[in-house]
Amino acid sequence: MLIGGPNWKSTPLRKFDIRMFGVAQIIDGKHFRGYFFRQGYIRTSSYKFNLHDLEDRDVHLTNDAVQDRNDEYGKYEPGNKVSMEDFALFMHNEKKRKLHGNNYAVNETSCQRYS
Repeated sequence: MLIGGPNWKSTPLRKFDIRMFGVAQIIDGKHFRGYFFRQGYIRTSSYKFNLHDLEDRDVHLTNDAVQDRNDEYGKYEPGNKVSMEDFALFMHNEKKRKLHGNNYAVNETSCQRYS
């Protein structure tokens, strides 16, 4: 997935991933219960996407262990991260698109339970 270009704050087109958290619980060996933390975030690469150089870790890997060691870290987003809430607000305000009825505009402790 790519983020950037004229569609994202006029930054270079870069790779990103979405980090979300959940917990699964098996009850009585038969039933499944899951909890999903709705406040995730997007991790971005520091460098412009380049399909012709697949061995450049700084371009293609978005985890902090790779990104925080390069000179461009944090140039476009603080810590190369965008909260889901900020991304949803950007899409709504700048692009007039709504992401799932503002599901991402939640406080940091809310969880959604799925059974």
